[in-house]
Amino acid sequence: MRHRLLVILFAVAALLSGPVLALAPQARAHNSLFASDPADGAHVTGPLTRVLLGFLDPPSGDSTFAVVAPSGERVDDSLATEPQPFGGYTVTLGLKPLSEVGRYTVKYFTVSLDGFPLSGEISFTYTGSAEAPGGTGSGVKSGSRVPLTALLAAPLLLLGAMFVVIVARRRASATPANGPTKLASCPRCGETVTPDQGFCVQCGAPRR
Repeated sequence: MRHRLLVILFAVAALLSGPVLALAPQARAHNSLFASDPADGAHVTGPLTRVLLGFLDPPSGDSTFAVVAPSGERVDDSLATEPQPFGGYTVTLGLKPLSEVGRYTVKYFTVSLDGFPLSGEISFTYTGSAEAPGGTGSGVKSGSRVPLTALLAAPLLLLGAMFVVIVARRRASATPANGPTKLASCPRCGETVTPDQGFCVQCGAPRR
């Protein structure tokens, strides 16, 4: 009788613990993304050199990761995986210098330890300054600056204008105020006599 009671108790315990033991490994076997930096939907205002993805399991050999710019160009250039001290694995995606402002998409695909595929994406918005290489980031547009050649040519243009004015004044002073020189005729012989001649060179008659 006592032996039969022990058998019944073991049977009940097995029935109660069986579903729990069957479900626990299955719930843990599937991989999942539990964290990211930047977080999904975040707005990034400063420089960004990498994206971190936290998974429960290490990525599989056929895993793929990509960071896509607003224009559709990929900006990820390196991949590293590090185990975490309290469980999980962090995938680090190195980034090229971000040259576009807008929404970036992080896409991932991996396979969990039980063969279950895991894929998805997160996104963040980059609002930092998209500068060309060598830019100063001062916010001054290049089109608003005065070219150096214009600054150097300004004194030459001023000297040229002063020279034109001086030459014009000298020409005006060299011209008689009464206009062109008027010629006269000798009253005796009719020879042409200029104003600077006091007498006619032909007949000697004085000029009137």
